[in-house]
Amino acid sequence: MLEMVLTLGMGDALNARSFLLEYCKQKNLPRNKVTIYTGRHKVFFENDGFIVKDISVKPKAKLYHYPNLGDINIPKVYNNELKRDETIAKNAGINFTFSMINPLNWEETGIGRIKLPEKFITINYGFDNVSDPNKVCAKAWLIGYWNELVSKLNIPCVQIGAGRNCIIIKGTELNLVDKLTIKQSAEVLKKALFHIDIEGGLAILNHHLGGRTAVLFGPTSLETHALEGNLNIVNNTCKDCPCEPDVKGVHHGIYMRKNKIACTMQCMKELKPNFVISKLKEAEWI
Repeated sequence: MLEMVLTLGMGDALNARSFLLEYCKQKNLPRNKVTIYTGRHKVFFENDGFIVKDISVKPKAKLYHYPNLGDINIPKVYNNELKRDETIAKNAGINFTFSMINPLNWEETGIGRIKLPEKFITINYGFDNVSDPNKVCAKAWLIGYWNELVSKLNIPCVQIGAGRNCIIIKGTELNLVDKLTIKQSAEVLKKALFHIDIEGGLAILNHHLGGRTAVLFGPTSLETHALEGNLNIVNNTCKDCPCEPDVKGVHHGIYMRKNKIACTMQCMKELKPNFVISKLKEAEWI
């Protein structure tokens, strides 16, 4: 029996769900033969037919953090010649990419009480993991840039998201930070023209909802994490960027220089609001 443990972020849960659906389909494996142990993300699997157990339940088989899944035998060190999803697909013996969309079969929870603008975009400032001992997230966009972007967009912006790392962006039409469940956030995303975010859980959630996201990239690898259908924006003036993710895949959100000094986030500092707006106009999203 294939078993897995999932304790990472929302994006990892969604990617794991997408992979497992494809794995079962292509291997003709009944989903109810797959056990998923998760501490935070049961919601993503509840209607998919898998056995979902709390991570506190001691499993019989040895478990691995995603994407090192059970008997699929994903190497602990990724093949540097392949993307993460290509490595997973090769070792699992299936056709799979993170760009595949597996629709979320969620019942609507009802957000009628929330008066949304007739036309709007959603934005998010927040992240799960920090990137160094100084508690800085290297892939976060500066809050001042978010404030400037909203002031120049001329489109109503609705801020969603939650968590201790979330900062309120000035000038938004509606602030829904810490006011929505994940499912309610999904309903708001589906009503939006598009979403703007850094690479992370809400951007991946919007992808599986069939939505579009303008993703602001910095030290995160565009080749590894860019999803088809999104507007992936990067202005990396750090040519041959000295910041690297942990290639062993233990905590791929942690970035540091090759000499182990924390990332200076120069690439995110050079990604200016006017440049983002120019890319949105170029793509005819605004």
